[in-house]
Amino acid sequence: MAECDHGLDERWCTICKNGPTRRGPEPVTVVATFPARFPGDCPSCDLPITEGQTIHRLSNDRYVHAGCE
Repeated sequence: MAECDHGLDERWCTICKNGPTRRGPEPVTVVATFPARFPGDCPSCDLPITEGQTIHRLSNDRYVHAGCE
């Protein structure tokens, strides 16, 4: 019985057979849409967010203008 680099029988090691599993980054989605209560900066367009503008809260905890997602 030959062992693989992972200390398993090479016939049954799924890592050696399939290669490492690669997952891409999680997609960013809009979590909520509401008017801004505080001033800030939009990381997408680098323009200021002013109170009252419609903004999105994204799944990566960022806040952007409604048109900048």
